[in-house]
Amino acid sequence: MPLASYKTAVDVPADRLWDLMLDKMEHPDRYVPGIQRVEILKRFDNGDVERVLRVGEGEAAKSIHELVHADPRTRTVIYKLIDDPVFSGFVANAVFEEDGRVELDFTMHWTPKTGPEPTGGPDWGELVRAAVLQVKSIAEGAAR
Repeated sequence: MPLASYKTAVDVPADRLWDLMLDKMEHPDRYVPGIQRVEILKRFDNGDVERVLRVGEGEAAKSIHELVHADPRTRTVIYKLIDDPVFSGFVANAVFEEDGRVELDFTMHWTPKTGPEPTGGPDWGELVRAAVLQVKSIAEGAAR
């Protein structure tokens, strides 16, 4: 099952990193390698969005339909799968600040709807790690 998590320290203020997480809701192609297209289907009054991403190329390409919710109190963004033919689940992005240290954590938890997990898919752990490090690089680069 695609269960992957990666957490790292980021040398920027937590508020700056949170602003990037909000931008990532509508422009994930800036932050996550492999996203080819983003379509915002609906915007809700509370700031949530419903979107479809196109990830990968050729036979490995996949559309991901999500409902995205940001909670500023916990600095957490939840990306919940909608109507996926294979998986159900979510990805959580969280900004942590404690004792002056800022950390960014992405956790992906997708489970197959029926039967065993499909084989031959991407290395989900590496994709999550790459996404976290991409955001870290953008955040720290912008802070210079």
